[in-house]
Parts: sequence; structure tokens; C-alpha cells
Amino acid sequence: MSASKGVMACSKTQSTRLMNMRPAHIILAISDLDHKIVLHRAKYLLEGCDWLSAKTELILEEILIRRSGRAFSNQSVPDEMLESILEAGRRAPSCANTQAWNFIVLKNKDVLEMAHEALSRGNSWGKRAPIMLIVAAREDGGCSSHGLPYFMMDVGLATENILLQAFHLGLLAHPTAGWNEEKLKDITGIPQEYRIVTVIFIGYEGDIEELDERNREKEKTPSTRRPLSEIVHWDKW
Repeated sequence: MSASKGVMACSKTQSTRLMNMRPAHIILAISDLDHKIVLHRAKYLLEGCDWLSAKTELILEEILIRRSGRAFSNQSVPDEMLESILEAGRRAPSCANTQAWNFIVLKNKDVLEMAHEALSRGNSWGKRAPIMLIVAAREDGGCSSHGLPYFMMDVGLATENILLQAFHLGLLAHPTAGWNEEKLKDITGIPQEYRIVTVIFIGYEGDIEELDERNREKEKTPSTRRPLSEIVHWDKW
């Protein structure tokens, strides 16, 4: 597989892992589980191994190609996978090791049906996911330095660990902000002094054709990031 100008060529291993080209998608094998290649779809308009540039070759593959997909299968997730995802979240760093996060795992069908009533219409795609993971924390649960809400930093770090571990296992994990906090607290019994910071949908990837037109288009649109030149300030602003 040839490389574009300024882009490194695929290695033999990487070349064998690029297959089943689809519009706006490439199938990538990202890990081996029980001696079976776990395939995961990366949402990028790519040619060859253009995603592996000289600037990104040192970055973890999961960071490069992780995405927050919306097309979930209702296939159940094995307990050992789920436990590894939660363990990854638990191992996140936190301010002064306060570990402000709490994880509320919803997987019972009856509980999920009730929780689905708390979702915004824009997050209705999440109803197919077999797992809803609520991440909650007390606003005073983080360290108190500088008067900043460090509980949010703690939760953010744990959430990123969760997303990367899920992707590593060949799963989708999509953090959201569209839900009714009070309804979710009533359903799950989360104490009032805790805030729900995010709800993460976790599961295997499904068929994007089962999404509504608006969300299908979102799935086909490449994700972008601001260039370093806009966000990095060397030595001074």
C-alpha cells in the first residue's frame, strides 16, 4: 500500500488489517480476543494508511481511531469485558487521589426501559445499547485546590479510560449529555448531593442503516480536531 506525501506507508501487519472498504469507513482490526480478531469500524475518510502520519505514529492506535458511534447492536456484553472497562475507569488519575467518580451500571432490561424515558430525543439512538453507564460525583468530592471543580476533572479522566478500554475490546462507548438528571436519580436512587456528569452507552456496533437519516449522516461525517497551531502556546500565550 503506497503512502501519500508526508505520510508513512502501512506495515505488513497494518496492511492486512485494512479490509472491507465502505463509504466513509474502514474496517480496522484493533485487538485479538480469545484468538479471534476483533474488528472495529473507524469513522474516517481514509486512503491507505493516511491516518498513520509522521506526526501520529507514536500515538496509541485506540486514541487515533476511537469514535463515539451511535449505531449499537443489542448483543449483550460479556461480564468480563464490562468489568475490565470499569477497572480501567477505576485506575484513572485524580486530583490528590480523591477518586470522585461513582459508576452506576444499568443492564437489567426493566431498569433500562425506565432509564430510556429520561433520555432526550436526540439521544434516542442509545436505547439499543445493552449498557448505560452513569458517571456521578459529589461537587465537593474532588480536591479543593484553587476553588476549582476538580471533581469534573476526575470524572473526565475516568471517562476517557472507559472509552479507550471499550474501544480496545472492539466495543462502542459514547458519552452523552442529553438526559433528565432528576429522572435518572429517581430511577437509580443516586443521592441528591451527587451530580450526574455523563451517561455512557456501551455495546457492540450495529448497522447504521437502522439509524434515522439525521444520525446516519452524522455517522458518515468524519470527525475533526482543531490543529495544534490553534491550541498550543509555547512559553507564553
